[in-house]
Amino acid sequence: SHGQVVKTVDLRHNQEFTIEGSNGSYNVITVENGKIAVTNASCPDHYCMKRGFCNSGTEIVCLPNRMTIRFLGEQKIDAIIG
Repeated sequence: SHGQVVKTVDLRHNQEFTIEGSNGSYNVITVENGKIAVTNASCPDHYCMKRGFCNSGTEIVCLPNRMTIRFLGEQKIDAIIG
């Protein structure tokens, strides 16, 4: 089951923000040149950061922090984080 959507991101606008979890966890998200990536995270494995910058494809997931970035479609160039 998907959690709550905390942010909808337009990948056309470069930005950086932090998603904070309930247990003090965090993921720093960076949008650059139409792509999105996790650029810093409190999780132990940093698997979410290894995906690098993406604008489509499979979800970017941080299991320890229960954070998922989903891509909504090529035309909208949007991502949902929750």
